[in-house]
Amino acid sequence: MLSLGLVLWVVTYGVLNFLLRDDRSGGSVEVRSGTHGAGDGRQYAVAANAGLPLGRTGFANLSLEYGNTASTDRSVQRADAARLVAAGNRDVGDPAQQWGSPEVDDDVKLFANLGHLFANGVQAYGHVGYARRDVLTFFYFRNPNTRGGVFSGDGGRTLLVGDVLAARGKGSAGCPTVAVTGDVPDPGALRAVLDDPHCFSFHERFPGGFTPRFGGVAQDASVVGGLRGQLAGGVLWDASVTAGANTADFSMRNTGPGPVSERVALRGSLGTGFRAPTPGQQNAFNVSTQYVLALDDLVNNGTIPSTSAVAGLRGGRPLTPERSVNLSVGAVAGATRNATAASPSWTSSWPGPSATPSRSPSAPATSSTPTRT
Repeated sequence: MLSLGLVLWVVTYGVLNFLLRDDRSGGSVEVRSGTHGAGDGRQYAVAANAGLPLGRTGFANLSLEYGNTASTDRSVQRADAARLVAAGNRDVGDPAQQWGSPEVDDDVKLFANLGHLFANGVQAYGHVGYARRDVLTFFYFRNPNTRGGVFSGDGGRTLLVGDVLAARGKGSAGCPTVAVTGDVPDPGALRAVLDDPHCFSFHERFPGGFTPRFGGVAQDASVVGGLRGQLAGGVLWDASVTAGANTADFSMRNTGPGPVSERVALRGSLGTGFRAPTPGQQNAFNVSTQYVLALDDLVNNGTIPSTSAVAGLRGGRPLTPERSVNLSVGAVAGATRNATAASPSWTSSWPGPSATPSRSPSAPATSSTPTRT
């Protein structure tokens, strides 16, 4: 829907030619809204375009769009979740795991096309674009009886129970073993675990299991500027400079609200971030010979991989992924049956122990220590 200054495309010998809008006046506004026949996936978008004069022979054509799209769900209840419900677990969601289109928030697109014609026939041109969207979808359901490392350590035969005293080196709380039979944890043993402050099971927080949310924020920006004209004899020339960047920040959150009372609930999320070094950062190699006046000699200086033999002499070692942890907490309170208020939540993040490959991960050949980020 976004005009982005694009009004037409044609196919010529397999090449797509995009014609950018260059109106010096006028404009348009478009509004679009809709939903799926199933009643979900509601979406809306608002777009606008305006043409402005830029001097006597120039133009500035501006376009923007903003929209949001709700998620869709075309799933059926998972077999394991259905068994839990049939066994009496009333905390399992229906569906426990959604399949469908993701939720898209703050979908923003901006574009500007600029041009100016000089008296000598040379045209200056340029365009700038920016786009951003926040996408969130569901991940796989975590079964409250079988999920390894969270709810069970033996494939669902027993629940995973933490002993607080043993973890602190203060003996043992003697936490009971909670056997799982027919998708139902032993109710007596589970109650003993929940009542003992020195024993812990994630059943206390998520009796119906949970489904993490997976998403990310994608951003894209570009800028182009140039000059073009025609030489004697009809030869066309064009010189331009282009720069662009694209980023995507991914996150996964395990969320679950905990009721404090009928009118108050606490909420929180814990997420992790991950970014691996790029092949360019790991393998960049560029060495040149330079004359150093202070040494009155030629010196090799450049950028080399941190894993090269030369970098190894200076302590170079392989780059590792960048990791981060994000934590947020908040509260929701209902003043009346139809009114709620949410407190501001706070979020903090900190890098993990790994190196951050934010620059060229290499070591200068003439450096006393390897350059490593």
